[in-house]
Amino acid sequence: ECTFILGDAYQTLKHVFATRQVDLLYNDAHPYHLVHWSVTEALQNAVPILAFHDVGRQPAHGPFKSASASLSHAEKLQYSTDYALFGHWERHVMAELLDHKILEQDDVSNEKHRIHIFDSYFGFGVSLQTRS
Repeated sequence: ECTFILGDAYQTLKHVFATRQVDLLYNDAHPYHLVHWSVTEALQNAVPILAFHDVGRQPAHGPFKSASASLSHAEKLQYSTDYALFGHWERHVMAELLDHKILEQDDVSNEKHRIHIFDSYFGFGVSLQTRS
C-alpha cells in the first residue's frame, strides 16, 4: 500500500512525516538544496528506505559527475541547478549524508546503511537502513 502526494515538498513533507509512517522516500529532485533537505528530514524521521534516481556515472551510465564532489557546500548551493556543468546532485547528497565511499563505489555498507547503485540508464540507487 502506498500514497502518492503531489505538491511542493517543502510544504508537504514535514506534514507527512508528522502524520504518517513513511517507509520509503523516492528522491528524484535535482536541486542540491532540495535533495539535501529532504534526505535530512527523512533521516531525522527514521525513514528506513531511501531511493534515488540519476545517480549513475558519467558518461556511460548517467548524469552523476564525481568531480563535483570537490565543490564546497556553498558552491553546491550556488550551482544547485547547474546540471550540465556539475551533474545531478542525488549521489553527492548520498555521499554527504550516508557514506562518502558511494562517490567511488556502487555498493557500500556501514553501521547505519546498506547502499547500492543499480546499473541502469541513469542510475537508480537505494539505501536501506541496517537493523540495530
